[in-house]
Amino acid sequence: MALRLGKLRINRLWALVVTALLLGLFATWLAITYLHKREKAIETELANKAKGGVTRSVVVPTSDLPKGFVIDETAVAGRDIAEDLVYQDTLTVDDFDAIRGKPLLRAVQKGRPLMREDIIDDTPKDFSQILTKGMRAITLDTDDVNSIAQMLKPGNFIDLHLIAPEPGNTSGQQVFLFLQHVKVLATGTVTANQKFAVPAPEGEAQGVAPYATITVEVTPEEAAYIALAQQSGRIRATLRPVDDTDIAAYDPVTSSRLIGSNQKGGGLVLPAKKVEYIVGGGGTGAAAPININIPSLPATPAAAAAAAANPAIPGLPAAANLALGKAISEANPAAYAPR
Repeated sequence: MALRLGKLRINRLWALVVTALLLGLFATWLAITYLHKREKAIETELANKAKGGVTRSVVVPTSDLPKGFVIDETAVAGRDIAEDLVYQDTLTVDDFDAIRGKPLLRAVQKGRPLMREDIIDDTPKDFSQILTKGMRAITLDTDDVNSIAQMLKPGNFIDLHLIAPEPGNTSGQQVFLFLQHVKVLATGTVTANQKFAVPAPEGEAQGVAPYATITVEVTPEEAAYIALAQQSGRIRATLRPVDDTDIAAYDPVTSSRLIGSNQKGGGLVLPAKKVEYIVGGGGTGAAAPININIPSLPATPAAAAAAAANPAIPGLPAAANLALGKAISEANPAAYAPR
């Protein structure tokens, strides 16, 4: 019995030794494999650094190509360039299938990477794709006045004024600026890239079609303000200069402020000024003085001559014409002084 137990202990010892050897060999193999892979990775990294870094294959013309040329395999090739020189809009070899058969928007030079804006993209797009993330589009009814005589274009910026009843004055009106620097996305169905333009009917000249709506880009809260303004009164749009981002601030203009205070002699004083006038939708380039004569003023020779040439403003209440004429006469007394 004792001999059997001793033999059993010897067999277990050998089994432990063999197991330890196998585990050691396996660990050694894993370490060698890892070191080999790491060595290859380091070699590849060093090789890429020697070439200028990691590269990407981009699409380049094999010769100078003119505007309108239709892209195909014979006109372009792949070229490896450093990845940090690849712009977001650079066309890679993986993008080639998407541009095959499309014409060039402009001429391109041999060997220069093609950009997305070099290609005419005639793929139909949904209007929502031109919206900035987080923004909303809302449409406003318009006319020749709000469309700046149909000269308002997609991409312009406008201010929105609301004309509504004046609080505490049942017959009065007030005007205030409630949104500024609002981007115009579309006029009618025409957007900045003309993707959604409706072609002119057959037999009619192609051109800019008249429009009765404008679509603007606003935040969700601004869209709510516009929706409420549409129900509260009339919206008047004014065009901003392209590079004007200043914020205007002034008190609401009311009928009381325009007419009542002037009747007391302490209201608005309008300085003599010259303004450019636009006739038939086009600027004349000339400046004309604005002279308004009020028939109720004392009939001096100068005033009588002005009255014959410049009648009172049609549709403006007599009190307003009187107050406005008084303000002008005070600002330019020489025009109304007895001679």
